[in-house]
Amino acid sequence: MLLALYRYDPDTGALTHADGSKVAYSFGSRRGFASTWIADQWWGVSRIIWKMLHDEEPEVVAHIDGDRTNFRARNLQGRTRVEHGKITAALQEMGVLPPRFVSPTGTNGAGQTVVRGEDWGLYYRQKDRMWRVQFTRDGITYRVGSSRVKERARALRDAALADLSTVKHRRRNGKRIPCP
Repeated sequence: MLLALYRYDPDTGALTHADGSKVAYSFGSRRGFASTWIADQWWGVSRIIWKMLHDEEPEVVAHIDGDRTNFRARNLQGRTRVEHGKITAALQEMGVLPPRFVSPTGTNGAGQTVVRGEDWGLYYRQKDRMWRVQFTRDGITYRVGSSRVKERARALRDAALADLSTVKHRRRNGKRIPCP
């Protein structure tokens, strides 16, 4: 069915409709992965390409270089979830990929990666590649700001912790509260 709907160039990674028109896809629907709508359902573009090339559906279709927009055949790899977790953890330790420690519930609900350890209070948002600074003290959530540079986000957090009265955006139980 896919071969009847699409054409794929493995050298460039371009996926087009059978009539030659470009496939429209979105990056917001599946945790930042490119997806397109087929038969009343969202499908990952990398998964479509893998199925066209190999006629199988692995648990995970990984982008070897970490770039979710690179759909070249040599950049895609079928993996089990366990293999993918081990490889991703190793790349994060080497600093090739940003940290992606997710909260115990599996997501923080905002498409952001929750970071633990020395970088607590920092959230990496893959979609816009920004580090967001937010933390909770005594039931009040402080939204400090964001930065593309992790060290700058860390400095924002540390400055806010030194003097909480400087933080303008505060919430208790989801409702904004006035600054003193």
